[in-house]
Amino acid sequence: MNYYYDPKSFVPINVYRDNYDEVAEDFLKKYCPEALTMPMAVPIFDIARKKIQLTVIDTEQLSENRDVLGTIAFFDGQIEVYDPGTKGTIAFDVKRGTVLIDCTINNEGRENNTMAHECVHWFIHRNYFSNLRKKAVDSDIAFRCPVRGFNGNDDLSRDEERMENQARGIAPRILMPKITTKIKLQELFVAHSYSTENPNRIAVLTDIVDELAMFFRVSKESAKYRMVDLGFMSYEDSLEIYNYDNNGAFEWDADTHPLTVKSSDRPLTRRINMGNAFYEYSKNEQFRETLQRGRFRYVENAFVIDNEKYVYKNDDGELRLTPYARQHPEECTLIFTYTINLDFGSAGKVPSNMMGLLTRVETSSKKLPKYTHNVQNDLVIENAATFKEEFEKKYARFVATTKTFSQRAAEHMAAQKWNATIFAERTQLEPNNYYRIMRNETNHPSVETVLAICIGLQLSSMEREELLALAGHKLQNSPKHFAYSLIFDTYKIMSVHDFNAAYASLEIEPSGKLPLRTA
Repeated sequence: MNYYYDPKSFVPINVYRDNYDEVAEDFLKKYCPEALTMPMAVPIFDIARKKIQLTVIDTEQLSENRDVLGTIAFFDGQIEVYDPGTKGTIAFDVKRGTVLIDCTINNEGRENNTMAHECVHWFIHRNYFSNLRKKAVDSDIAFRCPVRGFNGNDDLSRDEERMENQARGIAPRILMPKITTKIKLQELFVAHSYSTENPNRIAVLTDIVDELAMFFRVSKESAKYRMVDLGFMSYEDSLEIYNYDNNGAFEWDADTHPLTVKSSDRPLTRRINMGNAFYEYSKNEQFRETLQRGRFRYVENAFVIDNEKYVYKNDDGELRLTPYARQHPEECTLIFTYTINLDFGSAGKVPSNMMGLLTRVETSSKKLPKYTHNVQNDLVIENAATFKEEFEKKYARFVATTKTFSQRAAEHMAAQKWNATIFAERTQLEPNNYYRIMRNETNHPSVETVLAICIGLQLSSMEREELLALAGHKLQNSPKHFAYSLIFDTYKIMSVHDFNAAYASLEIEPSGKLPLRTA
């Protein structure tokens, strides 16, 4: 048949339930013409791999609840898969033309139907995704195909619904072509001497369903609905055969929706803005502990291992990701899972009388990146630990020191050949502070004074902690001090002005800014 596509979206607009068999026939004419003349099990996995040249992966679990059976990628990118070990999702790198079949499917018929379903998307829906990619590079890269619908709550377009319904309707018709399935059914009805007057006719129909499913290597539910579709069984009779709460209807034009993976708004991300990073740093002890080890830098909106292999300084003194880091983000950057944050106003928590009823109340919500220990992050942390020799040397020196704050600060300044003028310029403190330190007269300065000196000296997080401790301070669990730690632990702050700009971007108490020396 001729296919007509919407000129704006490139969705096929003349593919309906009435001509699903024609589309299935077109597919088989191209990839398995013998299945149109002789009853046979369609080798759908061989077709996908050898004739369509798709890469098929069946080693991953695609969702926690096992409600996603298959995914097909139309462009290179990452698709989330479920990790039973960490009970969370992780990113899985895929190339264009990759199909993932859920590894927990334990029924050959469902596997075959899922594979046929993804092949339909590739056969008639590729143009839709190509068109999206031309409009925006961060557009959808894949279809994730769930077992059933999502109660109409998904933010999906009518185009996406239409394409998913087309794939659901066409897939089983590829596996059981109209003409050859009729031939096989006629053989089975004769072999079983079927009669509508037979008091055991439901049992006979059940046997025919079983044999049809076994022959075409489809699920029993799919075989049953194909018999109804071709007029070999009444709908009323079908309700008495393998009626698993209509669980098989997903293969036959059920009112369901796809779940698309959007690279700009997917459940996993390596990018996080400073505001969200501060929120997570303040609330998540695991995330804080990871960053306080001093092994990561915040570079280009990502937390990257602080090593020259992954981070370099450009001619303007700004930190940038190396080409290697851009090509191997899974090796050096932390990953975050998007979670829904519900805002119930000043209460700060879900009211007890609303527990379990969140879908029935009006709340404002937004997606926030959340850090968790999972397989990918653990691997990155292990990799960061391989660069820890310098860190451990500094830590040993920190533990062993018995000097005062002024003595230790003076050592740092002498090593960098500072004088009073350089001190004032780099720290934005008055020059007389320099002389007091050199005379060992300043041993209990304020937190802000210590931080200004650390910034001017470009000290590491460990060296900062050392000077703070010698001055009698320890950063506390307050928004201001959380901000200080986050900026110091992950930013490459070049000046007090840089520090204040980063602090201001977090929009918390203004008093946390470091004082600037008047000209």
